[in-house]
Amino acid sequence: MSQPTLTNVLEEIRRDLSTMPGLERCFFEIPDAINQRPAVVVVPGTGRWRYGPHSSDLGYTERFGIHRLAVVLLIARKDLARDFDVLIPFVDRVGDHLWAGFERDAYGGSSVLLGDPDLANNATAPMEYTIGSSPWGSDLDLALTYEFDVSILKETLV
Repeated sequence: MSQPTLTNVLEEIRRDLSTMPGLERCFFEIPDAINQRPAVVVVPGTGRWRYGPHSSDLGYTERFGIHRLAVVLLIARKDLARDFDVLIPFVDRVGDHLWAGFERDAYGGSSVLLGDPDLANNATAPMEYTIGSSPWGSDLDLALTYEFDVSILKETLV
């Protein structure tokens, strides 16, 4: 891949997470309905652009796209104690998959970074998760939501 894009990074994260043990479905598009669980939805939330560190070798301006992504894992809520027993191992699985993916540059190569390289706290808390209700499924879903920033260094070629 010459220059990674947000679309490429989302696709690579989805492809990687789809191999996670115990997962029934990883959606590669935003679903209208979720019929299989545990399921994963990966979506961008917010973002910003800022100047990159310098000009490229070809003289193009470099810029960072800093995109806030969410990985939402949904568990059907039937029996809360049982549901938490199903959900809790995914706290480690999702984190392990994402961390390993960034370490091996699987999500767009070395020009895609976890977090914002200019933030002082980037090394201490680049990923956060919450457990609660679901923004994607129904009120009958329990959700594990990982949120993190991805910085994509790009040349402005236009």
